[in-house]
Amino acid sequence: MANPHGELTLQLPGWDQAKWWLGRPDTAYYIGIVRDGYKAARYSSREAANWAFFPAYPILVRLLADGRAPEFLLAVGFGLSLSFYACGTWLLGRLLLLDFDTETVTRTLLLFCFYPLAFSLGIFGPDSLLFLAASAAFYCARKGRWPMAALATGIASITRVQGVLVLPCLLYMCWRSRPKIDRRFAWLAVAPLGLAAFAWHLWRLTGNPLAFVGIQRAWNDSPSYPFAFLVDFLRSPKLIGSDGWDPTVLTVAVTCGATGLALWSWRRRQMPLEYCLFFALQVVVLTCRSSAMGNLRYATGCFPFFLALGITSKRTVIFGVLLAVFAGFLGLMAALFGAGHHTGYFFAAF
Repeated sequence: MANPHGELTLQLPGWDQAKWWLGRPDTAYYIGIVRDGYKAARYSSREAANWAFFPAYPILVRLLADGRAPEFLLAVGFGLSLSFYACGTWLLGRLLLLDFDTETVTRTLLLFCFYPLAFSLGIFGPDSLLFLAASAAFYCARKGRWPMAALATGIASITRVQGVLVLPCLLYMCWRSRPKIDRRFAWLAVAPLGLAAFAWHLWRLTGNPLAFVGIQRAWNDSPSYPFAFLVDFLRSPKLIGSDGWDPTVLTVAVTCGATGLALWSWRRRQMPLEYCLFFALQVVVLTCRSSAMGNLRYATGCFPFFLALGITSKRTVIFGVLLAVFAGFLGLMAALFGAGHHTGYFFAAF
C-alpha cells in the first residue's frame, strides 16, 4: 500500500489471509487434524466437526511437518498435492495405454487437465491423493501386482469416502479372471482395515463409528433418493448466489452429463467393465445426495468419466469445442477461487 510519501510498502499476508487465498474452506479442519487430531466429543450432527474428513492426507502432512507452524503445514500440503497430481496423471496415462490408442489417451488426459475444477487437485486437500491412489490401484491390479493394488485401495478408502468404491471393482477383476478364492482376495481383504481403524477411532472419540457419514448433515448434506438435488433445482432454479454467480446450474449439468455417459458406457462397453462399474458406483454416490455441493470437484476422482469423454469426442470439432468450454470454465473457476469466492458448490466436506 502507498504511504503519504509516495512509497510502496510490500507486506506478506498473514496466516488467516494465506489460508483463505491459497487453501480451501476446509483447510482449517485439515490443519486442526494434523496438529490436534480428531475432536473428542459425544456425537452430534447439529454443528460441523472434523469427523467428516478422512485421515490419509492429514497423516501424510503430519509425517512430513509434525510440530511445525501452520504456514509450513500449508506449504507441505501444497507440495504433496502437486506431486500427487503429477504422478496420478502420469500413471493414468500408463493405465489407459493398456487398452486404448495414443489419440484417445491424449484426448482423455487433456480433458482431465483442463476440467473446470482441475485446479483443485493442485491445492491443499486430499483430491489428488484419491486420484493417484485409485489410478494406482487399477494399474497394479491390471499388472497383477495385487499387494500394491491392495495398498493403494486401502489408501483410497481412508482418503475420501468415494475411495471405498475401488474395492468392489478390484474384487470383480479377481473373480472375472479366476472365479475362485486365492491370495489375491486375501490381499484385498486387508484393504478395508484402514477404514475400519478410522471407524473404531471415531467410535472411541464420539460413540459413533459412522460419525464421518452422519456429520454431513451439518453441511446440509445427507443420503437421499436419486436426483433429489435436480428436483430442488427445477423447483427453484437460480443463477445468482451470495458470492455472485451461482454454479448450481453447472453442477447439475455435469452430474447429469456424467450419468448419461455412465449409462452409455454400460450399453456400448467401449471400456473395460471394471471401469464401467467404478463409473456407475461414482454416479450413484453423486446423484443420491440431498445436495449437489462438491460434485464438480468429486468428478476429478472418477477417471472413467474423462475416458468416456475422450472416447466420444473422436471428431476434431467435438473435441475442440469441449476442450474450449472446459478451458473457459477452468479459467473462470480459478479466477473466482483466487478472488476468494470459495463457494460450497466447489468444496464440500464429503
